[in-house]
Amino acid sequence: MVLTLPDRPETQVAMVAVRGDRDLALKVHPPGSPLTAGPDGVRIASGTGLRCTLPPAAYLHAKAILLEISFSLHEASACESLLSLIDANGRSLSFRDMGAQWVVRAGAARMDLVSHRDHRQTVCFVLTAGGHLIMRHDDGLIEDAAAFDPVDILQLRQIRVGDRGAMTLHALRLQALQNGSRDDLRAWMSSWPSPGGDAGAGSPLLIHFNGQSLAVGPDVPPGDRLALADLGRPDVQMLGGVHTGPDRRPVDLQGLQTRPGPVDAADAVMAQVRIAGPMPPALAMAQALSGQNGGDHDQLRLAPVAVSGSPVFGQSIAVLDDPDGLVRYNMDQIIDATHLAYARQGIAPADVVYFWIQGEADRQAPPGAYLAALSAHWDRIRSRLDDLYPAARKMILLMQTAGSDQSHHGSDTTHTATEQLAFAAGRDDAVMVGPIYPSALSDRVHPDLHHSRIIGELAAWALRETMAGRGWTIPRPTARRQGDRITLRFALRPDEALAAHTESPYGGMGIDEFLGVEVIGGGAITALALDGHDLHLTVDGPITGLRYAMQRQNMRIDGNAHSARRGLLRTTLSRPAVHLPGTMLYRWLPGFVLDADAWA
Repeated sequence: MVLTLPDRPETQVAMVAVRGDRDLALKVHPPGSPLTAGPDGVRIASGTGLRCTLPPAAYLHAKAILLEISFSLHEASACESLLSLIDANGRSLSFRDMGAQWVVRAGAARMDLVSHRDHRQTVCFVLTAGGHLIMRHDDGLIEDAAAFDPVDILQLRQIRVGDRGAMTLHALRLQALQNGSRDDLRAWMSSWPSPGGDAGAGSPLLIHFNGQSLAVGPDVPPGDRLALADLGRPDVQMLGGVHTGPDRRPVDLQGLQTRPGPVDAADAVMAQVRIAGPMPPALAMAQALSGQNGGDHDQLRLAPVAVSGSPVFGQSIAVLDDPDGLVRYNMDQIIDATHLAYARQGIAPADVVYFWIQGEADRQAPPGAYLAALSAHWDRIRSRLDDLYPAARKMILLMQTAGSDQSHHGSDTTHTATEQLAFAAGRDDAVMVGPIYPSALSDRVHPDLHHSRIIGELAAWALRETMAGRGWTIPRPTARRQGDRITLRFALRPDEALAAHTESPYGGMGIDEFLGVEVIGGGAITALALDGHDLHLTVDGPITGLRYAMQRQNMRIDGNAHSARRGLLRTTLSRPAVHLPGTMLYRWLPGFVLDADAWA
């Protein structure tokens, strides 16, 4: 039996039907309450609900009762029931909002879920006459617990949806089952397709992340680990079973650093993600690719997604790629361990992403040095990946360094950032996800937890667009000058245009009225205008070049924890983050430098 909804928007209802082998009517409670329904669901206001009370002659008899509810909760309503089933003998199954989490309870059995606000969520559980509560989580995990002593049969007499919490009921499925065997029900529920749909052939993805501490990500405060633990889904895995040093310390998502070798990968496996310390952007990327509660049906879905990595805190690219160094040796061991873990599963990735977040340690590199080193590094890694996964597509995704708040690095150059952009623009297997400069910093260099997760979400978006054949990297623009007017033309996609980000996070500090664009050589900008893919500057005085988001200044200002390199230019293309409610993702323009000698 499934919920039947009106096909017209904003229809006021006194009841909704659950149609199937036996039709049931869920009536508005209290009677006369103003509820509306449409194709997307029934909007249940605070203090109202839906109820179905069956007469004794019409009890719903079953060996087990399956109930699947899809809903959006709009406000916290601690200790209030969202749904309940009541048996003729007083046994009940309740699904309650406890504020910080949701709880499903039947007798002595209790199962906790992390609550989400304003996001569609589907919860599915079975209550058996044999005394078991069985839940199928949205990632396919099956959990069960003993609820009460067995009885011969369940006799359902009442269904309630909603109580005092404001919610939208999107879908409801109720099924009376005549096979109540716990093992059979678990096997049956395990056989259901993933909520996101079948992951098509050739869908397994490997994300191998590398670089510096920004690739490791920030530590997760204990209070946030409950919410993030919900993101550790079976269709997102991480490399496990790898150890290093004489004390066999585990190699985890915190990176190898410079721990003594040798690495022991004999027991390497792909394991379920456990978030205990850091939250790498690569993990946020993997979770965004796996979807939210079966959502994102319009997006390419990849599963399983495996994450491995070997970033090292504070090291230059020369140290990371030193052929005689411990860091490179350990890096190669992790790549081999990942391959071994895949072999044990009997599968191989169809796509391999090398997610590179590094550059702060090379902030004073001379011109050309970083581009040469990064090209050599990726060529070497790409060759190794080609050997291990000859049939897989490989690409490197990278973030453009933002140069820190520059309070302690006043002599930094911009070469690393500009050469990262040149590297991505010059290869068909490289994608510039975007710049780090929009991120709020938790200290002088590192993005905070929220913005580190945004970086991962952006990488997932960039990968999906790239795999769908749509361009992503925004190279530096071309320029032409006519008198006092300079026009910059950006190679954007047809479905986007330049935009000024009007909600400045900088509070007017460290950036002038020209969105982060500066001229070099003594002249000044007197006007700036955006026109589709073009940016027009009116200038006054001698100009030898211009740059964007490449400022060098001390920006350690209380309440303004952003990098010194600042900008407010993006495109009109945007989308909601998958796992960050209320957060929009934008395509920010990377920083660039243009010399006047190259202008048309």
